Amino acid sequence: MSWFKQFMDETVALYNTEQKQYLTVESNPRVASFLDEHDLTSTKLGIMGEDYVKLLLRGKQYLVFRSAGSRSPADVWGIHVEGDIIHIPLIQVKTTGENDKPAQLSEEDHKELNKLASYVYDRFLESELVPEKHKNEEMRLIVSTGYAGVVFDDNLDPMLYEPYYNGCYYTNGLNEQELKKILAKFHKLQ
Repeated sequence: MSWFKQFMDETVALYNTEQKQYLTVESNPRVASFLDEHDLTSTKLGIMGEDYVKLLLRGKQYLVFRSAGSRSPADVWGIHVEGDIIHIPLIQVKTTGENDKPAQLSEEDHKELNKLASYVYDRFLESELVPEKHKNEEMRLIVSTGYAGVVFDDNLDPMLYEPYYNGCYYTNGLNEQELKKILAKFHKLQ
């Protein structure tokens, strides 16, 4: 599925062309102190948190990529094909150091993440990068969004902090019970 990384990059570029570029920067004195103590930048700490979430998703058999440089509302993108179901999770990751809580998503963050999910859903069905076998009428596509907070302790060991499901877009053909089963498997992350 090497096409998926190209699809992600293309979709992010088009999304940013059509929408306002999505970047949020927050400053927290406790985080700054943690970064100084561990000789890290906020970018490096964020990448470490995203890499941890990627590792958790790979353990659930997802192909996973980072949207480098916070170029979209979702930091981590994944894909998993099982039978006739394709699941694309889009995750916003917030990372911090010990003795602090990761930033929560604002109402605007939720809106942007769900707007991206709708856009990804449409692009998936239109993109020439996506193999035709994944776009036929028998396949059912789920694009879901979520949040994962990651806290690193003083030894730089990561811990997941209150991940949650945000919303989803999906094709017809999935009943609510099937959808909940698929999303529960993924959005627990543990």
